[in-house]
Amino acid sequence: MNINECFEFGFISKAHGLKGDVMVQIINEPSKSLAKIEIIFVLQKGQMVPYFVAAVSVNAGQAIVKFEEIDSQASALALKGCKLFLPDTLKPKAAKNEFFITELLGFTLLDQTLGDLGTVLEVYDIPNNPLISIVHQSKEVLIPVNDSFIVGFDKKTKILKVNLPDGLIDIYMSNSHEKDDGE
Repeated sequence: MNINECFEFGFISKAHGLKGDVMVQIINEPSKSLAKIEIIFVLQKGQMVPYFVAAVSVNAGQAIVKFEEIDSQASALALKGCKLFLPDTLKPKAAKNEFFITELLGFTLLDQTLGDLGTVLEVYDIPNNPLISIVHQSKEVLIPVNDSFIVGFDKKTKILKVNLPDGLIDIYMSNSHEKDDGE
């Protein structure tokens, strides 16, 4: 399976128990019940590796998943932090005026005051504090994905229009290695 034909739905946060179960943080609920999904693709070393699902238990944005062939805590720990993918055919549909944070990869970030800030290179779907990463003037900048900052977006042209708080970008642009005269 090609990563371009899939969507990220979660990641493995930790091993669960001693028999190879893993705890999954769900970031995009699939359109089909996770309990009915037979194969999950795990991104390992840049490769999409299919894992057959033996059992799933879902509870409030998390799931405990038992993969066939993973039968020890050590095997489960080896998967910690891996991103999980499903085929696009299982991707839920966003409402017309909504987007999933993982869809922002490759979007151009346009600020109302500063203009083109860069392209979204990474998405960090941290619960209650999702962030996107761009490179602006050769420095990585992390931008909170906050409804109050977002002015609009266009999925066709891949543009995210924002009105960032004054000084947010300046924090990243200042040289952190400079010392005050008093130091």
